Amino acid sequence: MSSSNMKTKQILQQLKMDNPDNVNTGRHVENVLQKIKREKMENLTPIHYFLRLLKDHDYYRYTRKELGTNSLGDVFFAHPTATDLMRLFGYVLVMDTTYKTNRFDLPLLEVVGVVPMGQNFHVAFAFIKNEKKDSFVWALQKLKTLFGTPAGPGVIVTDRDLVLMNAVQEVFPDSSHLLCRRHIAKDAEKKLVDLTKSKEYSKVFGHRWKKVVDSLTDDQFQTNLAQLEHTWKNLSALLTYLRMTWLEPHKERFVVAWTKYVLHFGAQTTNRVESAHSQLNRWLGTSTDSFHTMFPQIHELVELQLNQIKAEMERQRTVDLHATVFQLFRRLKGRVSHRAIQLMDEEWQSRYELGTCADDCGCMLRTSFGLPCTHEMVQLTTNCMAIDPLDVHVYWRILHMVGDVPQDETPRRSTADDLIDEAVAELRRQPERQKVMYAHMMHEMLHLETTELEEPQVRQNSSHITVKKRILLILLSLIGSTAQRSAETELDEERAVWLGAFRGESQPTGFCIADQIHEHFFRPRTWTTG
Repeated sequence: MSSSNMKTKQILQQLKMDNPDNVNTGRHVENVLQKIKREKMENLTPIHYFLRLLKDHDYYRYTRKELGTNSLGDVFFAHPTATDLMRLFGYVLVMDTTYKTNRFDLPLLEVVGVVPMGQNFHVAFAFIKNEKKDSFVWALQKLKTLFGTPAGPGVIVTDRDLVLMNAVQEVFPDSSHLLCRRHIAKDAEKKLVDLTKSKEYSKVFGHRWKKVVDSLTDDQFQTNLAQLEHTWKNLSALLTYLRMTWLEPHKERFVVAWTKYVLHFGAQTTNRVESAHSQLNRWLGTSTDSFHTMFPQIHELVELQLNQIKAEMERQRTVDLHATVFQLFRRLKGRVSHRAIQLMDEEWQSRYELGTCADDCGCMLRTSFGLPCTHEMVQLTTNCMAIDPLDVHVYWRILHMVGDVPQDETPRRSTADDLIDEAVAELRRQPERQKVMYAHMMHEMLHLETTELEEPQVRQNSSHITVKKRILLILLSLIGSTAQRSAETELDEERAVWLGAFRGESQPTGFCIADQIHEHFFRPRTWTTG
């Protein structure tokens, strides 16, 4: 049960169900669990045990120390099978940072990939010491090494984190970088609410803003933007904010008129990585764990994702969609993902609205999704032909988790043995002192669990101090300033009353008491004698 990451309460319930006469308590279960953990760790420190787990599960792993210390500063790790999957489906990656996942208060950068069935999978995790450019660049450089090619992903989707955006541009200059449309819409709506102090106009504004973002051409964009500016001309601050924050610097990253030429396969928001955040938080269950206690749960989550993807691939190879009974799609059965067939079918059903000639079609399904668009399908049906699987981008045709990509879409990668041979040849040409230094570095890389690496320092974040602690600090600071008052005895009694009442209250009530204490002790008082 402990290997399944069951909580103490769940284990105790299971024991009671198996044996109603069992008299064990939660404390007994906790003691046994701690004993099992100690036996597993084999006298290793928590951080060395974490590194041992990464090694035992064959994870790609990189670490970096805090400058001038032995404390762990950053750690990057990736599941081996998830890495193979990323190399097959590395066309689009979505990344974002989440918080409150560990006792060290380190931000967690999650990188999420997307398979052609529409499912997500965790590509890599990076606990970084801060959200500065140096930390992001280090993590992204390690991610880049997993690709085995200089190019990296075709598209990267993030929110408007300027530091992360700059790091992406530095490490992956050849990748198209899109911004999350949903975050932008929410930010624009929030600005409207802040200015008007009301949510009354949010729906109308959202409709206008969506028209601007969904503009198919530059001319249409200018027309829709002019309409929005005319409608909201009385809110010049809002219009200035939209232009200066989003449209002028970033419109090419989220407005359809420009993104339609990017092969993003439908990934235009960070919803996927946020969904991954939520799933991970549910699995972890707490934000006070160390890395060695978090890793087994992270590993099980990734394993579950990979098993679900494998099962779905098998299902889509053997189960046919209804649309494939039509001649246009009949050659795609078992050879193209269901999601791709559904997208083409939806496009075909809307052919009269979209236009059946190349000029009216817009070809967005071809340029953004790598699928035959309306006018292509019309030409095929006119000639009584079906869509050839080779007319569909290879991304949608990979219904397996191992093996080479069909055709010649990816260049040959250097094997690990080739890289090692090159490195050894270079090392042999170095002076003797350099050889000793590099040999020591290689030993540390191969045996991280034997180094002097320590856990990160637990950060004392003032935002984590509870309300009760805050008010106790206020009260203690008041002791010195009020001790000289003539009514000292009376104040001591009042403090005792306040503290006694305060310690028994809940958190919301604590806020109210905090206000009362502040008013009681800091407002001008009229002191009387006798």
